[in-house]
Amino acid sequence: MKFSKNKTSSFLMVFLVVLSFLIFLPQALVSQNQFPKPVGHVNDFADVISENTGCQIEAICIEVKQKTGAEIAILTVQTIGDQHDTDYTIRLLEDENWQLGERGKDNGVLIFKLFRREN
Repeated sequence: MKFSKNKTSSFLMVFLVVLSFLIFLPQALVSQNQFPKPVGHVNDFADVISENTGCQIEAICIEVKQKTGAEIAILTVQTIGDQHDTDYTIRLLEDENWQLGERGKDNGVLIFKLFRREN
């Protein structure tokens, strides 16, 4: 079976494109959708909240939840790579670990602070 130069070039181009997707797409999906696991109401992954302040905020969040049913989470991160912060927080809140408030009620609050933008 003989291939012309044009067919061989086309086949090689398609093969390289498919190979690129197979190599880089899974890596991009993982980096875009991996979120830190919440450790309570105060999730200070940027390490900017003192332990004492974190305990005070945690106590306030617990009290608010007990009295009103509203759930508050604080999240600080140093960077989210080249992602836009709005897109990041929307995807974060869709993650099963970060769903705040009670189902069917609009009573969840995320306070998000990004300290360094990559782009």
